[in-house]
Amino acid sequence: VETTQNFTFGWTNTKAAFVNELRVTYSDRTSGGHHSSTGQGFPEQLGLPTPVVSPRTSRFDLANDHFPKTRMGRYFGLGASWPGAGGYQTPMRNYHISETVSLLRGDHFFKAGVDVRKSEAYYFFANQSSGEYRYNTSATAAFPGDPATGDELASLLLDQTESAQLNDLGERHFTTWLPALFVQDDWKIHPNVTLSIGLRWETDTPMTEEEDRISGFDFNANNPVCDCPGTVTFPTKFNESTNNWQPRIGLVWKFAPQTVLRLGAGRFYNPPYGASIWFIPGFARPDIARSATLSSPDNGITPAISLSNGIPSPPTFQPSDLGPGFGAAAPGQQPFLSPDFFEFDRGSQTNALLYNANIQHNFGANVLGEIGWIANIGHNLNKGELRHNQVPTALMGLGNNVPFRPFPQFDQVPMVAAGMGNSTFHALTFKAEKRYSKGLAFLWHYTWSQFLDDFCGGYAGGRSCPDFYNRGLDKGPSSFRRAHRVVFSTDWQVPLGKGHTFLAQGPAAHILGGWNIASVITAQSGEPLTLTAAGVSCNCNNGGAGQIRPNLVGDPNGARTIDSWYNESAFEHQGSLEDAIARGDLRSVFGNSQPGVVDGPGMWLVNLSISKEIPLTERVNLRLRGEFFNSLNHTNFGNPSTNIFPTGAPGSTNIIRSALDPRIVQLALKLNF
Repeated sequence: VETTQNFTFGWTNTKAAFVNELRVTYSDRTSGGHHSSTGQGFPEQLGLPTPVVSPRTSRFDLANDHFPKTRMGRYFGLGASWPGAGGYQTPMRNYHISETVSLLRGDHFFKAGVDVRKSEAYYFFANQSSGEYRYNTSATAAFPGDPATGDELASLLLDQTESAQLNDLGERHFTTWLPALFVQDDWKIHPNVTLSIGLRWETDTPMTEEEDRISGFDFNANNPVCDCPGTVTFPTKFNESTNNWQPRIGLVWKFAPQTVLRLGAGRFYNPPYGASIWFIPGFARPDIARSATLSSPDNGITPAISLSNGIPSPPTFQPSDLGPGFGAAAPGQQPFLSPDFFEFDRGSQTNALLYNANIQHNFGANVLGEIGWIANIGHNLNKGELRHNQVPTALMGLGNNVPFRPFPQFDQVPMVAAGMGNSTFHALTFKAEKRYSKGLAFLWHYTWSQFLDDFCGGYAGGRSCPDFYNRGLDKGPSSFRRAHRVVFSTDWQVPLGKGHTFLAQGPAAHILGGWNIASVITAQSGEPLTLTAAGVSCNCNNGGAGQIRPNLVGDPNGARTIDSWYNESAFEHQGSLEDAIARGDLRSVFGNSQPGVVDGPGMWLVNLSISKEIPLTERVNLRLRGEFFNSLNHTNFGNPSTNIFPTGAPGSTNIIRSALDPRIVQLALKLNF
């Protein structure tokens, strides 16, 4: 469900060389959804005890009882995925006012302004109010910790729950302001040279909640329940960043009659909370949410819960609970709370340094050529959810791992929108363009690029972190990289028929005239693939949730067929935690294969459009149009499966089982009068 309303007002006042522009914008959006099983009473029908959370959703007054979600590694999951019983912004409002003044004075064109935005949102999030249950292979493995045997479905049938989670967050109201100032000067220092210098300053003021219902985490404060570091905090706002200076500079130099050089560089900031508003911390607060996380103390060998008993009901909220000992389990007890939080003192916001340089030449006949370079260097990027309660590598072992966690009084300690990512993008671009003339236009563009990042973590990171303490394992080619990409588009009005050079009269003019042919040809390299081992999560009994990767021992490039895309023999299973203990190298349990070690299949598409205009009278004409997507019916394969162990599991190893659409034909008839 989504509804949007936008209102804009603008006023421009011009006096000689002075221009004043005022813009006011208001937008109102309601969006969200709930699973089709909501209100059907499935937990009760299944005999699955579910804690009483919010009895009804706050959007459509439906019973808060969607089908519970079940995850079983490589098997297709059961139940409701997002948003479960419902997740709605009701509504999200934005107010925006900007005032810009421009002044032309001699060789200078000055521009300055102020930009103020206010954003507010009401939302609730009941994505796991019937519970979420996960199963791994540990309980059914040949021996504890063996990642190459066992079966997740068998673990479900034996009621060996690896973890269970409950989340239901009521409606909250958030507000934030973003004021900004900017100034720019375009200085014509020579008839053929223009220098642009600009500076922008902006800040995201602290995001606040109407009744201060947000949560945080203090790594160092003493927790009285366990007499150990780590307490849930209850701040009234999130971090404020005021040092967001964004300089930029550009140069345009026409150094030959038909040739121009352009250079540019600048720093740009993103909002501090790259995550969606759905993930603003608050599940730890019992006055607005009901949250519980229960994990097996030994990675699934001992079940976290029994389905017949269900997830235990969270304790009844008392205002006095909101103290330094909130949610902490006493020593020897199983932790049940995973306090989510934003990094309060975030320091620098997500930012990028952008550079570009290109040379453009006019070859005449409306044909332009261009060679360019683009760079984007990102820092403090949102890595998604980063969990801070992994057992240090040196302390990993078999058995109960809870006492060795940095914060044994809690289950997971997830940092939301962790600003710890980095990326480096470089690209060479080549372009040729013929602007429309004499019935023909075309555009050809080729890009070679290299894109590295160290992304991992939760919903926004694309891949999960195998080892919290060794993030260098996550540096490699970005999944967004396409090393080579070519696009060629044309639009050709066939020069036949009335008004054209050839066959301008007679019957042939009606038959062969009025045709138009357009096409877009796209070809690109495949996506860098990251291979994983041992099912979904690490069988290293450290309280982490990252996927582990195998050891790379040879050339990963293989036959590139649908049944064998990469070279499986180039990968060696990293072994179990027990093997790593025997080797005396605990870190080896994570594997050494980097992200993006092999590229998936590329893509090649020819989309074609053919149309004919048939004049019926002077004022009436008929247009027949045919569109042919993937007109050559070329097979563009999807990516192969990348979970390579155990190799004997059906459909789990090195096999391509998907492809993009085949040829699609679309016909249209249009009467213009």
